Amino acid sequence: MKFTATDLKAFALQILTKLGWIPYPDEEAAAARNHNHLDYWPKILVVFCSASAIDLALLSAQIQYSRLPPIFCFLGLAIIMSFTCFFVSKSIHFNYPLAAHVLDRFGIFFGVTAIFISITIPFPLWFKCLTCCIYVLCWLTILFCNYLPS
Repeated sequence: MKFTATDLKAFALQILTKLGWIPYPDEEAAAARNHNHLDYWPKILVVFCSASAIDLALLSAQIQYSRLPPIFCFLGLAIIMSFTCFFVSKSIHFNYPLAAHVLDRFGIFFGVTAIFISITIPFPLWFKCLTCCIYVLCWLTILFCNYLPS
């Protein structure tokens, strides 16, 4: 009995589907039709926020809290706000879908803010100013494209 690559692929897909690691093909097609491109952002940003929170905790254990620059306070606040928005949104989305959607958007806002802050910490002031301009232009573009009448 000879197996081809197609047979092995089908067998592997069948095993992964039965284990629940990938959805059944008809579920995948339905999910693809109803999928919003922003659905992955909360998951990505929660992972980022969790990793950053651990890094901040380890950094504060290595350096006395009083020696940390104030930017770390803003980073911690952005991370906590992002994580809180995602947590509350996932907890209330069955009863309050509109509020959950708004909280998801705020979570994305705070998560992206935390990413911008964390990237610019080690760089000089001119780089921080340039990044701040890019950040503001990014949000203005999003507001202009999504909320102003066309």
